[in-house]
Amino acid sequence: MIIEKLSSLTVKVSLSQEDMASHNISFEHIQKDDINTTKLITYIVHEIKENLGLNLYSEHLYIEAFSCTNNNCILYISAIDNEINESANCTHGFIILESTSAKSIITFCTELINIFNEYNENSSLYHYKNTFRMILDINPDKFESIEETAIVNSIKYYTDKMTMIYTKEYFNLIFKKDAVNKLSGNLSF
Repeated sequence: MIIEKLSSLTVKVSLSQEDMASHNISFEHIQKDDINTTKLITYIVHEIKENLGLNLYSEHLYIEAFSCTNNNCILYISAIDNEINESANCTHGFIILESTSAKSIITFCTELINIFNEYNENSSLYHYKNTFRMILDINPDKFESIEETAIVNSIKYYTDKMTMIYTKEYFNLIFKKDAVNKLSGNLSF
């Protein structure tokens, strides 16, 4: 078993065929809720604490498993930290907008600025590979109109907490706030 710290929230765990056999588990069983999976994750969390000094016992964990050649497996274990948890449980609500086209995002922001000016400063923009994601902190009663605007502009949208956490962890932050105003060219000084 090889454990690598990727960030303050994420650890990569490489499991060999022998590691998995010693815990009586295969890749197919990792995705199931059974006693061997629970024992393996508990063991890994203990090893993370011993080897890296990260105590994940009381954290909410997001675990991604990938099968590799020779029946090996790679796990990415991310702790959902309190700051992200609090922002995902904000008093308004949030919507995540995604596009592979910068032009679509800019057009969307230009249309959005005319409809929902009061929420535009609570917007952030992220980028990873060819994908842009914008997170808007908005009142939930505005979701339907924003979703309609997104659909017209061929923009995907999400409202789940895990997409927000994944975006904040893996995407590069471009604008921390006021992204809608910046992209629409509607900047007031």
